[in-house]
Amino acid sequence: MRAFVIRGFGVKAGVDFDRVHEDLIGPALDAVGLEGGTTGLIVEAGNVRDDVIHELLVADLVVADVSIHNANVFYELGVRHAVRDRATVLVRARVDEVPFDLRGERYLSYDPTAPAEAAPRLVQALRETLANERVDSPVFTYVPGLATGDRSALLEVPRDLAEDIEQARDQKWAGALRLIAEEVTGLRFEEAALRAVAQASADVGDDSGAKDAWERIRAAHPDDFEVNRALSDTYRRLGDLVASDQAIERALGGAALGSRDRAELYALRASNSKRRWAKQWRSAEDEDARVRLALRSRELETAVRSYGRGFEEDLNHWYSGVNALAMGRIALELALRDGATWQTRFDTDEDAETDLRRLRSHVASLTSTVRASLDTARARCHREGTTDPWLDISRADLRFLTNDDPERVGAAYEAALSPDLSRATIRSIKEQAEIYRDLGILVDNAEATLAVLPEAGVQEAARVHPLVFSGHMIDAPGRAQPRFPPDAEEVAARAIRERVSGIKAAVEAEPGVALLGIAGASDGGDLLFHEACHELGVTTHVLLPVPELVYRATALSRQASRWAERYHTALRRAAEVRTLARSHTMPGWLATRPDYDTWQRSNRWVLHYAWAATTTGRVTVLALWNGLVGEGRGGVSDMVATGLQRGAEVVTVDTVGLFGLPEAAAEEPGAAAVTSGEVGDPTRAPEGPGAVPAEADRVGPLGGAVGTLPTAATAPRPPAGAAVHSGAPDR
Repeated sequence: MRAFVIRGFGVKAGVDFDRVHEDLIGPALDAVGLEGGTTGLIVEAGNVRDDVIHELLVADLVVADVSIHNANVFYELGVRHAVRDRATVLVRARVDEVPFDLRGERYLSYDPTAPAEAAPRLVQALRETLANERVDSPVFTYVPGLATGDRSALLEVPRDLAEDIEQARDQKWAGALRLIAEEVTGLRFEEAALRAVAQASADVGDDSGAKDAWERIRAAHPDDFEVNRALSDTYRRLGDLVASDQAIERALGGAALGSRDRAELYALRASNSKRRWAKQWRSAEDEDARVRLALRSRELETAVRSYGRGFEEDLNHWYSGVNALAMGRIALELALRDGATWQTRFDTDEDAETDLRRLRSHVASLTSTVRASLDTARARCHREGTTDPWLDISRADLRFLTNDDPERVGAAYEAALSPDLSRATIRSIKEQAEIYRDLGILVDNAEATLAVLPEAGVQEAARVHPLVFSGHMIDAPGRAQPRFPPDAEEVAARAIRERVSGIKAAVEAEPGVALLGIAGASDGGDLLFHEACHELGVTTHVLLPVPELVYRATALSRQASRWAERYHTALRRAAEVRTLARSHTMPGWLATRPDYDTWQRSNRWVLHYAWAATTTGRVTVLALWNGLVGEGRGGVSDMVATGLQRGAEVVTVDTVGLFGLPEAAAEEPGAAAVTSGEVGDPTRAPEGPGAVPAEADRVGPLGGAVGTLPTAATAPRPPAGAAVHSGAPDR
């Protein structure tokens, strides 16, 4: 979430505005997690006025210091009041008289000789402003119904960042998308980037990543239609139907919704009702009981009505139409199957019979209308030369409902199953067919559908527990302070293998859970870890932060061919080899983070990769570490610190004791001891996976770490235990 500050500069009329910013405004913004400042922070070339107008329109909150008669300040405040209806906070020193046009406005006053004294009050004012939706612009107060400025035209993603997001989506790299979401925090284009990341995350099936990104935007813009519509679908896929319904209501409450938007929202509401309905009868042991419970449920009626309303809003929204027909057909078949239960829904038998005739007529009418809608959509695709997998699936759904030849039904679904369909889509088709089968409706068609679904799409994949490794490289010849002496290789290999073996046994004791090893491929700890995983039958992924040629030159150049062959073997054995960056330099869109480098970025990427991969809700980090903190950016201590901050279970192999190194090598002023342990030790940050505690980073209302990213200097120093690896040579 971004703020913009309107103020004077230097000392004017007895007010040192730079000091006021340093002692009062800046700390208050920090305290509530707002990033930004004045135009002095804008480093790009161009017209300053353009930058000012941009910030005034897109800033989530503006602080204006109106202490003196400053034409620029009043002009900028006027622009803000003209384009945004809320979230503008006025402050002033007790010096000049307030201009007539601003009298009556609310101010926070401060003593210009001691501005810091007002900081607690300003923090409270900022929090209250962010929390409520009160209009504070006199323009919007006196002109009710006036629309705020359209921010969307100014929310642009830098080209190189857009390309990075596109690549991550194309490669289905959920971890890279989560990394980008963290890295854009506080940048001028944060909101635009988060929107792109959220959509890309949904496209690759990372609903948790999409949820986090959308929620960060909604914290700043609670009534944003796009955000609430997306969240309603995301929450539904994650199984949180209450949150989904709430997001739908927020979206429906928005102004000037088109018929297509309303149709989609009603369909989402119906889908939630359908899920509740299926859950109500699924547990019944026999078919008759399932039919009875399914027919009694009010969620059935709600789903039929909501899908129907969506189709009425837009007859081109064939998704609503097909599902309205499906639920109507199910209701009709259930009523015909169990007339006694159907009659209990009405006051008299005559009312029950009348409604049954109405339902039969409705299904017949809907069949022809839905067919016409699908035919129209198909003709449009043919004219435009486009394809729509969901349209093909919906056409197969219609055949399922209207054709009594199972072979033709199976053929329709088989034709619709393109290689690009996600596991979630195939699972959705499977679940729909199982509803018919379990209720005894169109059973032959259901069996034919299930028979053509690919095994990979319908079988449950093994649950994954990621094990990330981070460890020192082999010491270069002549290293002054030994860290990983070459003659300690065998000792280290045994220790790593023992740790991995123990972690594997503990993790895989739970049925259906498999350990996944994740590491870089530098000489020393990384390659020993990959070799241990291979011996123990643990699948591995190799993550390289830079192109392979650059990485090899950095990670293997000192040990020549002795480690080179082992490096290539590790990459050949790995199930996945992924490279984050297309260049050895940092992306241009990160130019405003000069204290953030490739190896720090690598550590964060690996952790995001692991959290995106886990299906157990846990990540373990195994570190081969001498216990030193502050050994440079992106090393083992940085991984240990970041892993702990983000909820990983960290276990370390103490190289000082293992290698018999001098105790002094492990001592460094400021190193803090923490309690850690073996797998299962609940040493976690309270915020949970992906979070960064306030003592290491500031977490703003848009979420994620703001300002300085964690460094090894903040690393706690756990005793022997487990860890995840950055892939960065520990320099």
